[in-house]
Amino acid sequence: MGNYFNSFIHCLKGLSLSETQKAGIKQDLREYKACSQHAIQRAKTIYGEMREKYKVKYQRLWNAYQDGTITKEEFREKVTELKAAFKKELREMHVKEKLDDSLKICLRKFFKALHETLSERQWNAFVECYKQ
Repeated sequence: MGNYFNSFIHCLKGLSLSETQKAGIKQDLREYKACSQHAIQRAKTIYGEMREKYKVKYQRLWNAYQDGTITKEEFREKVTELKAAFKKELREMHVKEKLDDSLKICLRKFFKALHETLSERQWNAFVECYKQ
C-alpha cells in the first residue's frame, strides 16, 4: 500500500481510537486487502507477460546493433520508443481490464467503512490530516 499507507496510519494514530474502533479498522483493512488482491495480482500478471514480450523486442534491437544493422544512436532512439510503447500498452491494458476502477471501488468501500467506524469529529480530523 506504499507511502500513502504510512500517512494513513499516522493520521489514525492521532485520533484516540477505542479498542472497538481499532478492531473494526483492522477488519476493514483486511477486507480492503482481500478486495484489492485480485486487481493487484492481475496487474502483476499483465506486467510479467508484457515484460517478456518487450524483452524479445529489445533483444532484436540489441542484436541489430551488435551486428551493425543499426547504429548506436538508432539503437538508443528505438529503445526509447520501445519504453514509451511499453508504458502506453501497459496503461491501455490496465484500462481494458478496469484494474484502476477495481482498486478505486475497494478503496471507496474501505473509506466508507472507516467513516462508519469513526465519530464525526474523528472522521473530520482524519480527513484533514490525510489531505496534508
